Amino acid sequence: MTDIGLRVIGNIHRQLRIDEEWTTRKPRSFSWIGSRLEQTCHATELFEDADMLVCRVVARTPVVRQISASVADVQREVLLLNRLAVGSAWIYDEPSRTLHIALACTVHEQNEAVRSGQIADYAILQLIEAERSAQELALTLGGDIAIAEHPARGRRAIPDEMLGLLTLVHERSGERSLFADHAELRRVEQFANDAFGLAFSAGASDVDVAFEVPFGADDTALVQLTARAPHPVMGNGLLVTSQFRVALPIDAAMAHVHALNAGALEPQSVMPLFGAWTVTSANESFAPAFSTFIPNMMGRPGVAVDAASSALYRATLYDRFQHPTQPPATNVLEIIRRRTVRPGG
Repeated sequence: MTDIGLRVIGNIHRQLRIDEEWTTRKPRSFSWIGSRLEQTCHATELFEDADMLVCRVVARTPVVRQISASVADVQREVLLLNRLAVGSAWIYDEPSRTLHIALACTVHEQNEAVRSGQIADYAILQLIEAERSAQELALTLGGDIAIAEHPARGRRAIPDEMLGLLTLVHERSGERSLFADHAELRRVEQFANDAFGLAFSAGASDVDVAFEVPFGADDTALVQLTARAPHPVMGNGLLVTSQFRVALPIDAAMAHVHALNAGALEPQSVMPLFGAWTVTSANESFAPAFSTFIPNMMGRPGVAVDAASSALYRATLYDRFQHPTQPPATNVLEIIRRRTVRPGG
């Protein structure tokens, strides 16, 4: 099988050990019912990006439909959910009045093996989160749980065993983050400082590392990785956040990040969406941010550097989106120097 997308879709189905009897297949996707909800994993047609053939792989689960709450109320709820994103973003589709949870990733031959495993891991966590949250969200938003029926078998009575994975996540959480490793976070620092001037890190501790990237002609965005912020459900792991200084009113900020999350699901988008765009607040203004949590279950050498690389790429794409007429910055240290030098100094 030479099509990258078809290979990845097939690998996800095998890695999750999905029952064929609860699977519905289409040419470039499969849908399956784990308990009440149906998740679809889809691979776009191949397209060219940066002289490579790539495809976009999306995993999406409708959770609540026929929502009666106002768009503003739904977006506020989504904003809170996305601050705790674990690989997937909550997205409200206003025309269908349906709340989804989704992830998206660009796959090519160089990253196929790694991304297949990541997508499978995040996809099952997505479905677990969807099942866990569906009842409360349906009540909060005034909608119905998006209960699915298989075209031949109807509703599923016995949940798939993979939905019990949360127990393993809790076991692997342990008493400390597996990412609390100075050598691993030091590699993130080294990655940033070797990024041809596109990032700069002042150092790493045993539990934290941060680096700045260019944002516009005279500003920077901040990427932070910390192993001392446990997730309230997933326990210990690594929290990765990106913060951008774009001051907006709250309604505009919510609409902006909603568009970013939804836009990442477009067929030829290359914006990484392992996690979610959300909003941070400071001094009565609001700014877009990106957040994702990697549980200990997914901890292994190289994961932190990969997360840092994705954050750098995402920040670069967002910089181009926000400053389309601005020539790309070539050295973040020059921006930092101009920002810190006092007039007349």
